[in-house]
Amino acid sequence: MKSFKGIYPYLIVLSVFILTLIIAVVIVNSFILPTIIGQKASIKLPNMIGKKIEVAKVILNQNSLKIEKITEQYSENYPAGIVINQIPKPFQYVKEGRAISLIVSKGAETLTVPYVVGKPLRTARIDLMNLGLNIGDIVYEYSETYGIDTIISQKISSGKEVPFGSNVDVVVSKGTELMVVVPQLSLLPLEEAQNILVESKLQVGNITYIKNETFQPNTVINQTPAAGLILKENSFIDLTVTK
Repeated sequence: MKSFKGIYPYLIVLSVFILTLIIAVVIVNSFILPTIIGQKASIKLPNMIGKKIEVAKVILNQNSLKIEKITEQYSENYPAGIVINQIPKPFQYVKEGRAISLIVSKGAETLTVPYVVGKPLRTARIDLMNLGLNIGDIVYEYSETYGIDTIISQKISSGKEVPFGSNVDVVVSKGTELMVVVPQLSLLPLEEAQNILVESKLQVGNITYIKNETFQPNTVINQTPAAGLILKENSFIDLTVTK
């Protein structure tokens, strides 16, 4: 009994200390912490991806959220002014008043088509690739103006704005058409003259038959164009032949 009376004052002090601690915790949790950090409700973050930026702003405002910053970037999948990403991600729980970052599309990146006419095909290809463009379909044609493998024309005019990665179709020179000298055919039999034209990479054109008492029948007595002229391969040579 005496020992209990000895520790009784200490028990009272301990009890008062514990009670004081409990009261302090209640005050801190109920009054001090809410004052410091505020009592904010959790909100399920709405999905703004795919929405116009103006609509996204309204949705955030309605949910007691705000925009921290808006970043723009090019996008092949979303037109300009559409939200393509957000931080934090959709459907996460955040506190009221949380600042949200939005990434908004600037639309597809466009590039200015350069002038490549007169450039060698290889050079034009490299120039276009360095800009983010490509050589498209290539058509080869003869040209008296541009040397072989030089671009004669381009389908998309220079200065036009096109999406990143677009193809530019071009016409490329095969060089000048092959030229041949017209052979002398007069006074040759028709069959021999025809064979010579084939060997010379020329073609027989119109054959006109006339009466002539001087030469044997089927003898070439005239030709148009004349011998010695330079023509393109596969040109036609008209012949006048005796009956």
